[in-house]
Amino acid sequence: MYFSRAKTFLIILFIFVNIFLINIIYSDSMEKKISEDSLKQTVSILKERNITISEDTVNRNMQNMFYLNLSNPFSAESVNFKNITGKVEIKENFYTFIPENSSCSFKNLMLSSQTGEDILDILKNNGISSKYFVWDGTLDMGEGVYRATYYQNYESLRLYSSKLNVFFKEDKILRVEGNYFNILSVSSLENKIISPLDILINLSSFDFKENVTVNSIERGYYTESIYSSYSSLTAIPCYRVVLNNGNEFYFDATNGDFIELSKF
Repeated sequence: MYFSRAKTFLIILFIFVNIFLINIIYSDSMEKKISEDSLKQTVSILKERNITISEDTVNRNMQNMFYLNLSNPFSAESVNFKNITGKVEIKENFYTFIPENSSCSFKNLMLSSQTGEDILDILKNNGISSKYFVWDGTLDMGEGVYRATYYQNYESLRLYSSKLNVFFKEDKILRVEGNYFNILSVSSLENKIISPLDILINLSSFDFKENVTVNSIERGYYTESIYSSYSSLTAIPCYRVVLNNGNEFYFDATNGDFIELSKF
């Protein structure tokens, strides 16, 4: 009898504990999702300031982000530098690399994703590799020269400071231009990232004389000292806003500050 009562009590307790946990999870998920009313209000405010944006452009689901602890493989201080076989030079705002072992045979697959993978294999044999590389397509530059472009993503979010352009012909890689990083580890943020709605309000502080449209607002990472000789770097969360006129704006996702990201 006592055992039956105890069993009933435990079952009821288990049900209440599960209800409690479900409420916590639900509340937490609600905190990570932007309300529809807030989104509509922001769209209205932007419209008054010559900025048009569709509600569908804003991802209402907030996503966990981190600090990315990086190393610069092209730095002479980096442990990876000794593995690079080829000539490395520092230009004004990017590195150039001419691989030592660059022979290949792409034949008629110059613009295919398979060629993109084959190029990564050749670079890996020359000491340049990252599991975070993402092929972004190949462009015919004319006169038998092609350019394959690679970015780095961490958990589907772009590392904006990273970009490699690989120039090649059918039988060899000519040169590599750009920057990339080794992602060593991640660190938790002290505070949650701010809402993209706050970023859009900050964007409206710019004086747009004519109406502009926000084509996209997306999260990613950036690091400032990408061209220095430092071997250790940190990438922080950021937002990138792309307008219909081609202009791009970058904002620190931890405090909303506008940042200028160097390009090449």
